[in-house]
Amino acid sequence: MTDDRTAALIPSGIAIGMLLPLVAALAFHEILSLYLTGRTFTYVVGAAFALVAWACMTALDLDQVDAAVWSVILPWVVAFGALMLLLLAGQPDGFTYLFGDAGDAGRYAGAYMIAGLAAVAGARGLDRLSADVAWLPQPRSIALGVLVVAALGVVVFAGSLQVSASSASVADVQPGVSGYYDSSLNVTIKDGHETVRLHVTSPDGETYRTRVTGSDGRGETATVPVEFRHLGRHPTAGRYQVELTSVLGVTVDSATYTVEKPPSPAIVAVETAGPGEELDLATSSLSSELRPSAGPTHPATRVAIVFANRGDVGALFRSRLVIDGEPTRGRDVFAGPGERAANVVALSDEDVERIHETTEGTVTVEVRYRDDVVTREVQLPE
Repeated sequence: MTDDRTAALIPSGIAIGMLLPLVAALAFHEILSLYLTGRTFTYVVGAAFALVAWACMTALDLDQVDAAVWSVILPWVVAFGALMLLLLAGQPDGFTYLFGDAGDAGRYAGAYMIAGLAAVAGARGLDRLSADVAWLPQPRSIALGVLVVAALGVVVFAGSLQVSASSASVADVQPGVSGYYDSSLNVTIKDGHETVRLHVTSPDGETYRTRVTGSDGRGETATVPVEFRHLGRHPTAGRYQVELTSVLGVTVDSATYTVEKPPSPAIVAVETAGPGEELDLATSSLSSELRPSAGPTHPATRVAIVFANRGDVGALFRSRLVIDGEPTRGRDVFAGPGERAANVVALSDEDVERIHETTEGTVTVEVRYRDDVVTREVQLPE
């Protein structure tokens, strides 16, 4: 077929075949990125396009020379035209998924060019094979048969994933710690965990998605830590919604976890010790190590700050001294829910002298979590 109507099918088919995956990547990049990198996505859609283009070319008897010419020229026009439009649109969400690197647009165009040429080569090869082997069905029947088999394979594969995911369930949700003192919700998943996605939504509506992999589990269960920084940076009071979905996006189980009280500091005790004196701290009940040394050999004046976390989840608390309204030394200390922690601040001789001169030896202890601040005044030893 070489009439104008069918000839227009070739460029329009290439353009549609390139633009549909591009729109899908922009719309669903958060989910796609859990399974495929942008580069792998390009190769997958290029391979799928080659199969469909070969089948359409064979079934519709399209001109193979025209198809080869359009396959060389049009992918570059479409890819770089789409790139310019997305740049002018301010790089919408999902832009960096496909076009994060300088060469990604060229890779996208190149994949479709190769796919189009491969489809032409496949169609020519099938024509020759059918001419040489008399018992083979017509090329059109072969092309349609291959498409049907491929579609059935996709359906069967997707169905098997859905069946496997349907057995997964949320076994438990508890606060925990991930990495270097990052407060998290630890979601334990039972059965089928390698075929599901985990969605956690904060009370403020922030949603974090992750793919559950085999490395997250041991045996029949998997525990996935979801750090609160992915859900709006800080733990907040309210209900956190946990959902398990299959690859197809069907929810297979859900649960909730309620944070009644966000992290909140309370000063338990403040002690001071002069050079060489020993601090009398009940260190066995503390969740953090004391630094610097709380023992009698330390040569500096020290202030020990013992505080508790009154919240339902752990967090980093900033503990420090305030001298005459000016914050000085301090550090971040992690305390889990209901736990006690401590920080020991060593003061130089110059600091001690300045405190005695400006505030008559009184220093303010401050423990802070975001805007929640508690203070206590303490007298330094002479």
